[in-house]
Amino acid sequence: MSRVSFDNYGRLARGIEDSTLVSGRYSIQKRAERMIVSDIAKKLQIEPVDELLEIGCGAGNLLIPLSFMVKSAVGIDHPYVCQYIRQRFSDPRIELIGINFLDYKPEAGSAFDKILIYSVINTLSDGEEAFRFLDKAVALLAPHGRLLLGDIANVDRKQRFLSTPAGQAFEKKWKAELNASRRREPEQPGPRDETVFRPSDEFVLSMLRRYRDRGFETHTLPQPASLPFGYTREDVLVVAPG
Repeated sequence: MSRVSFDNYGRLARGIEDSTLVSGRYSIQKRAERMIVSDIAKKLQIEPVDELLEIGCGAGNLLIPLSFMVKSAVGIDHPYVCQYIRQRFSDPRIELIGINFLDYKPEAGSAFDKILIYSVINTLSDGEEAFRFLDKAVALLAPHGRLLLGDIANVDRKQRFLSTPAGQAFEKKWKAELNASRRREPEQPGPRDETVFRPSDEFVLSMLRRYRDRGFETHTLPQPASLPFGYTREDVLVVAPG
């Protein structure tokens, strides 16, 4: 993950109480944020016997409710973010690891039935780092395991939507709501990250091909419009062979 983004999430966890803001979303998205869990559970086909890994678990807004649906759950994020989750919720089924995933050294033989990476890919530095990140995550899938790369901020998909009349009307309404909410929210700490990756159609298609060539099944999945960025983002599912 871009070092600036990684450190900024740590600052958010220490300086802001609102879990939606700590997760990098806006307070006006609280209601929509609650709908993410059911969408993820459906796409990952979450089962009670599963061992789940969430990479970039943020404030735990997804990890905590998902932990009730599985056998065990592991979350990886900035140490301050993990501390924030522990203060919110404590359960022996959840293990929290405070480290940048690119620096994480899993134990030999580690494997997970389900892996979630949500709203994370756009915090990486570039396409090369994104593929290093994803290769490392995919390698942790158990046979028949499923990995969901969720909430991909595909700039080409966004541009296609905003070029339509519906998209232009949505953007006008969204900007008005966002400007109003920003006047009520605390200023986010930390420098602006100018180095983050901007995924595109080319990246998404390359990712699908990359893991299919390695024997995995890959699929693009739409997001419901009811999710926080549902009109402009998409998910990719990677399924490991048996």
